[in-house]
This record gives sequence, C-alpha cells and structure tokens, in this order.
Amino acid sequence: MQIIESTVFGVRSAVFRFEHTDRSSSFTLFPMIHVADKSFYDEVVNQLSECDVVLTEGVKTRTGTLLTASYRYFAKNQKLGLVLQSTMSLDTLNADIKHADVDSGDFSKKWAELPFLQRYLIPALAPIYGLYLRFFGTRESIGKGMHLDLHDHNDALLDDNETFEKIEEVILDWRDKHLIGIIDKHISDSDVDQKSIGIVFGARHMRAVILHLHSQNYKVAASDWLTIIRY
Repeated sequence: MQIIESTVFGVRSAVFRFEHTDRSSSFTLFPMIHVADKSFYDEVVNQLSECDVVLTEGVKTRTGTLLTASYRYFAKNQKLGLVLQSTMSLDTLNADIKHADVDSGDFSKKWAELPFLQRYLIPALAPIYGLYLRFFGTRESIGKGMHLDLHDHNDALLDDNETFEKIEEVILDWRDKHLIGIIDKHISDSDVDQKSIGIVFGARHMRAVILHLHSQNYKVAASDWLTIIRY
C-alpha cells in the first residue's frame, strides 16, 4: 500500500477513508508532508470540511524548532514556489479540532533521556541540510526521497541502525502510540458513533495508524490521491 508516491511527474499523497462493518463512524487519513504546493494544503482543508472531528499533530519545543529547520529553511527558496504546512489554516472548519500529539513538556523530557550524541546530532544537522536545499535544492531533488510504502521503514534522516534507533523511538514510535491511544478512545466512545474523524499527521506516522485500524477490523472504503508537489 502506497502512502506517498514519487514519480517523474511529482509527488502524491494517498488519502484513505476507513470504515467498520459494525460501526457508522469512520476515519479519514491525510498523510502530510511539511512543505508542499499551496494547492495541496487547500485541498486537504477542503476535504476536512466533511469531517466532524479532526486530530492534529504538533510539538512545540526548542528541539522541535531545530528539527523542523530543514524544511523551514528550504521553503524560503522562492524559486521552488513551495509553502509550509503551518500556512494551512483549520480555522474555517466547523469540526472539533483536537491536538492528538504528545505534550511538549513530555517530549522535552523524553528527548533529554537520549544519549549525548543522539540528542544533539540530528538537531545540529537539520538546519545545515535545510540551508543546502535552500540554495541548491530543486522540486525534483526534494520530492525524490518522499516515496513511502506501508511496510517501508527507510527514512531520509533516520536510517535503520543503532545510532538513530533511539531517536526514531522518540520522534516516531512513542508519538505513534500516543496517537493510537486517542484513536482507540474514539473507537470505544459511543458518543462518536456516526461521526467522521480526520487524522492530519505526518506521513510516516500513518503506517502505524493504518496497521492499527486494520487490527480493529477497519477496512479501506475509499481512497484518493492529492498532489503534493508538481514538477
């Protein structure tokens, strides 16, 4: 199952709606990329208008600011014509917007438990990588590494080795578990029956969400492609 597709024409995100045979509530997944064409974010907001509840991500910490510097810096390259996800406003939605990410204070404590090298290496490299893309990046070079399948665990920054394993546990695995816990509350809460729940999280978090919904007997009832970046 493809979550993000990268081709010679551009990059697309797969939107999935999951339904259960015995429940009328549904979950619609919007795998997000943090820098894209403005039209991508506009269409996400348009489709979210059909949801009753929207679960969002976001951890505001000093470390988080450094980690996100990579895409914040290259988004300033006006020749690319890309915008940040932060420009996407959900204020026009009538849905109940809920923050479904970990608490910022808890994230800082969790990050502080990492060994010295892991704790400082990635935050130090991210701004450098972002500056490189700002001056030398192209739409094609940025989109090339975005491809993501359900069972693909490769990451542009977090390679599968011991050096970055603990970082991945904090940035991905731990936050995945928190999001799944909130999803389970919606599944078990009879008050959300007959409601459409949208999940707006980074694409790499969607692997865990998809696998969990499958384990709860939710099946893909509909899917669509949204263009993230056109070449």
